[in-house]
Amino acid sequence: MTSGSAVAIQSDGKILVGGYKNNGVSTGEDFVVARYTATGSLDKTFSGDGWISFTMGNTTDERVTAIAIQTDGKIVVVGPSGDRFAVARLTIAGVLDTTFSGDGKAYASVPGTSSVL
Repeated sequence: MTSGSAVAIQSDGKILVGGYKNNGVSTGEDFVVARYTATGSLDKTFSGDGWISFTMGNTTDERVTAIAIQTDGKIVVVGPSGDRFAVARLTIAGVLDTTFSGDGKAYASVPGTSSVL
């Protein structure tokens, strides 16, 4: 199953949609981001096929809940990864930005919670 839950519009009119997709591990879900052209086609210049899916390190309950576009065009997505806040940054080309936290991903545990964001 795949579901979208966040959207952002780039200055060039391209549309980013974030959410989650089943990762094939029980009820596991991974972050997913897709980009569409202003005319509604998947943008094949984004990650080679129009979308990227990646794990934040937890096999369950990972999903993009918000997207922001930096002034330099880089894409920031946030959402839960188990009981942690998770944030990832993508390049304009739709790949994890390794200049952010070494692998493009960062986390923060929140004590006393079972689900965040």
